[in-house]
Amino acid sequence: MPTLTGRMGEDMRLRGFAPKTQPAYRGAVAGLAQHFTRSPDTLDTLTEAELRAFFLELVTTRQVSRSTLIVYRSGIRFLYEVTLQRTWPVLISCDQRSAMCCRSCCRPTKSARCWRPCRMRGPAWRSS
Repeated sequence: MPTLTGRMGEDMRLRGFAPKTQPAYRGAVAGLAQHFTRSPDTLDTLTEAELRAFFLELVTTRQVSRSTLIVYRSGIRFLYEVTLQRTWPVLISCDQRSAMCCRSCCRPTKSARCWRPCRMRGPAWRSS
């Protein structure tokens, strides 16, 4: 019987994940295991509260970049939703922020700030 991380690798290969994505996702799972000083193959016993605490630690203590947080979230979410076939709200909500718009002419974005300049020109662009 394959180990949990072995099954995760098989699932990624079956879905055609890019060669650089696979080690990044495995690294995220290894980071989670290291944080709780567990073997990666015992992560199926983590609680949702422990996962939430891990993501809060990444953001507050380690102050990882948004892109690193997305890789961690995606890798761990893949492990739980695909390999373990579990769905936990903390894995969905840890990257989503309230819908906010920087200008009235922009469509609402998921981030707190609009990272792209507005494409509209003229009076509508200056309305806010």
